[in-house]
Amino acid sequence: MPAARRPRADRQGRFRGDTPPPVRVARQEPSSTAFEWTWEGNVQSRVATHLAATGWSIIRVADTAQRERGVDIIAERAGQRLLVEIKGWPSSTYARGERAGQPKPTQPTTQAGVWFAEGLTTLIRRGTEPGSQLAMALPDMPRYRNILAETGWALDRLDITVLLVTADGAVEMWEQEN
Repeated sequence: MPAARRPRADRQGRFRGDTPPPVRVARQEPSSTAFEWTWEGNVQSRVATHLAATGWSIIRVADTAQRERGVDIIAERAGQRLLVEIKGWPSSTYARGERAGQPKPTQPTTQAGVWFAEGLTTLIRRGTEPGSQLAMALPDMPRYRNILAETGWALDRLDITVLLVTADGAVEMWEQEN
């Protein structure tokens, strides 16, 4: 069987043609939590794959495993730029360092609220980039759904799209219930 051909990028790193661009998957963390679907790198990979499959050109994917700063995913489609901030689900134990494997003092549901606020703040700061759509992607967890229900009015006013990644890897757009 012949090897699949990779599409070629132009000078700006954009891909042309019908073939979706290859999506760089974040390297796995060396901890046991890295293999959980809720880990930020796994959520990021699923969202990037979903965007590419729905016609977005993936311009940049941050290296989550190396804690690379900046926008987690930058995508473009029909002249529109999409900036996606990704948050995973906090683990109950430390993943690295001398405390690796030890329990964290903060409950994951509490930490998830902090992570959500950090992601929202990051998006608000990025909102100054002209013509960009903003999105936040999260694992589909009850705590995140509760936070979304409480903050949905603000997300609507800020025109921030929320993508939820399910345990089976599906990506859904969150919509506020009336």
